[in-house]
Amino acid sequence: MSNLKKNRGLIWHWQGSGKTYTMFFIANYFLDLYYSTNPLVFFIVDREDLEDQHERMLKAVQDEKFKTLFEKVESIKRLGEIIKVAKESEMSANIITRGVYLTTIQKFRRKKENSEGLNEEDEEATKELYTLLLKLGESYLSYLKNINYEEYLEHIQDLENLDDKAREKYLLELGGVRKKNILFLIDEAHRSQYGLLSAMRKISFPESIAFGFTGTPIFKNEKNTFLEFSYPDQGEYYLDVYFIEDSIRDRFTLPIVYYVVKEGEVKAEGVRIKLTEEEIAGFIKEYMKKKGRIEELLDAEISKKEIEKHITKAKVILLNKKRIEKLAEYITERIEKDTENFKYKAMVVAVNRVGCVRYKRALDKYLIKKFGDKAKSWTEIVMTYSYNDTEPEIVEYREELINRRKNNDLKRINFEIQNDFLEKENPKILIVTDMLLTGFDAPILKVMYLDKPLYEYRLLQAIARVNRPYLDKEFGLIVDSFGLMEHLVKTMAIYNLLAEEEIRKDFEMNLIKSTEQKFVEFENKFRQLKEELKNLKLNEEGVGIDIEMVKTSFKKGINKEQIETRISMIAMYLTEDKSFSAKIVRVINDIKAC
Repeated sequence: MSNLKKNRGLIWHWQGSGKTYTMFFIANYFLDLYYSTNPLVFFIVDREDLEDQHERMLKAVQDEKFKTLFEKVESIKRLGEIIKVAKESEMSANIITRGVYLTTIQKFRRKKENSEGLNEEDEEATKELYTLLLKLGESYLSYLKNINYEEYLEHIQDLENLDDKAREKYLLELGGVRKKNILFLIDEAHRSQYGLLSAMRKISFPESIAFGFTGTPIFKNEKNTFLEFSYPDQGEYYLDVYFIEDSIRDRFTLPIVYYVVKEGEVKAEGVRIKLTEEEIAGFIKEYMKKKGRIEELLDAEISKKEIEKHITKAKVILLNKKRIEKLAEYITERIEKDTENFKYKAMVVAVNRVGCVRYKRALDKYLIKKFGDKAKSWTEIVMTYSYNDTEPEIVEYREELINRRKNNDLKRINFEIQNDFLEKENPKILIVTDMLLTGFDAPILKVMYLDKPLYEYRLLQAIARVNRPYLDKEFGLIVDSFGLMEHLVKTMAIYNLLAEEEIRKDFEMNLIKSTEQKFVEFENKFRQLKEELKNLKLNEEGVGIDIEMVKTSFKKGINKEQIETRISMIAMYLTEDKSFSAKIVRVINDIKAC
């Protein structure tokens, strides 16, 4: 390990292909390999729901060594303690530190900021973490003074020539833990792993190894997953890539089929359902300018001054109550077929939190009208709440939810709804806008009704929620009422995730297939198999079966004996002739695959 020239790498695996398990296996291998050197392993996530998901998986590990060492870091104060002990272990052979930790990247913030992943105690501790590293730098200098005076003097001379800001940076770097046997496994590496967050992690553990895991790397100037975790200048863009085709082939994920709702298909007299191509193009252009604030813009109140802006205009159309009513009615009419008689479940993605409430009201109304009172418990919303909310519809729904669930803990309510969706018969439909669009692993989810403008990696992340394998599930279905996916297929060139021709081809062939394409493929395959079955021969003797003739015979009740004789002949040869048997089995399997 002391000869390592590289200390980072990118693992690019498609959504749903088992990145969390890969992370665990790497962690366990690293722990076993370097156990005698007291290693540290950190699992890093950027959202509390992902932290909960990882915690459940890691706590289920039965290996005694792993179980003993595993800890979820609950606060920045605790993270500071871990850093402090690790640094002190470099200065004293009597201090032994090893562990496996799960934490959010937000705990590496250097100053007080409100963010998911920080509690009240953490807000003050963010300042303490920065101060801690400075103190550890001073402590390290004192340590060197006693054991390596020459090196100590070099540092002192360097510090004397620096201004206050540069001196502070120098001490921060001295305070970092320089052990090499520290491993960071960073989930969703395309998000939140840049700028100050990444800088504080690196300052705290400058010699550590960092592996980034993502299904959707980004390569923008200010956020470039490849630059952050790989060595593009040396021709290394990733340690391993396992993309859509690989994942579908190995049955880790399923193909995703999409259906674009056509204007006029939804009976909505005088109400616009879709945006025009020009409006979508304008939205995308504005999105690219303001992508960091997109959720704030979609959730903000609409002012007259902003009404002509593309994002705000899209929001006005998508939030129209009559439009949502008509789409809810449309979803109600097709959901039974889409979910195969509710064998699977569905998700509705609304433009913002007000949209979520309006969709729930409308869906409840039409579902109960069509399916009766049993549909009263079919829908639930999972979204963020704040007691500072002023939007009347959100406030009213929040109070209604608290009363219905008899619980004031809204975070707990969201958690319970998610568990019910995964483990119970109801709810059958989750309504979301931002939560659960990444990291939510629900194999029973087959259908997503997409009514929100998503773009770039967020769109790819969201639609991948429906690609998990489940009993008899053949594909995930996206029903797109916004029209962005239709536009996306036409504008692949500007989709920065798909710059490489090979990856772009994989995307087009295996991810985005329309229902019409799937039907044409099925028809062609089935026609080919019927022809092969009809012309089946054994030793130049025709033993084939004409499927169309069989259908006619059984319908009219004629030629049954002739068909039964032919089937008996095939059955006889099936047991006697191995090559013929293999051919029949292959044809049957191909028919099943259709």
